[in-house]
Amino acid sequence: MIILTYFMCALVLISASMVIISKNPLHSVLFLVTCFLAASILLFLFENEFLALFFLTIYLGAIAILFLFVVMMLDIKYRDLQTSRLYFPIGILIGGTVLIEIYSAFSKVFSKKTNLSN
Repeated sequence: MIILTYFMCALVLISASMVIISKNPLHSVLFLVTCFLAASILLFLFENEFLALFFLTIYLGAIAILFLFVVMMLDIKYRDLQTSRLYFPIGILIGGTVLIEIYSAFSKVFSKKTNLSN
C-alpha cells in the first residue's frame, strides 16, 4: 500500500513538471489529465472518497477535457511557439522572486526560535 502511495506521489510530481516542461500543448494537457488522475487515486488511497470523486468529476471530467478540446481546436503551430522567447527573462525574474519568497517563508517557520522545528 505504501509503495503504491509513493508511486502515485512520484507520478503526480513527474506529470506536473512535464505539464510545464512539455513544448507541445496537446502533450501538456495530457500530462495534466495524468496529474489529476494520479491525485484522485492518491485521495482514494487516503480514504477520502468524496474529494477523489470531486477531482474526477470536476477537474478531470470537465476542466481538463475542455482544455484538451480547446487546444485541439486552436491548432497551435510549433514554429510560433519557438519564436516567442521574448518572455523568458521576465519568467526567470518572476520565478526567482517566488523561490526567494518561498525560502524566506520556510526559513521563518522552521527557524530555531519556533516550536515547529522540533
